[in-house]
Amino acid sequence: MSANPFTRWLRGTVQPAAEQDFIAEWDRLERLVIDVYRRGEADGQDEAEWQWLRQSLADHHDSAAHSPDWQGVLAGGEVLATNPFLALTAIPRAADLIDNRRAMQLLPAAREALNRWLLTLEAGAA
Repeated sequence: MSANPFTRWLRGTVQPAAEQDFIAEWDRLERLVIDVYRRGEADGQDEAEWQWLRQSLADHHDSAAHSPDWQGVLAGGEVLATNPFLALTAIPRAADLIDNRRAMQLLPAAREALNRWLLTLEAGAA
């Protein structure tokens, strides 16, 4: 279940399993980024999960990651020039999340883009 209440509510309107899987995997990625940042270290398990999530999101969830819904989203008080999903999944190692303030700033931007994408899907289904 999604940690974000608005996403959790929107998730109830999305039927396809692929979109449900994307949300679940993005929630895992978000938790991992926050956990590594807070702990200030990444262990082997973190690294394995990071690599798996990056690959899975890249391989199976192209429509969400490449939707235009991220345009106009803010990170760190500035309009993003790049897609926050792709920027976060481009980080090569879990250890690169340690003290990575930019990654932390991209998380809310990616969540906003995710919610916008879900609203777009819902509108298309109506």
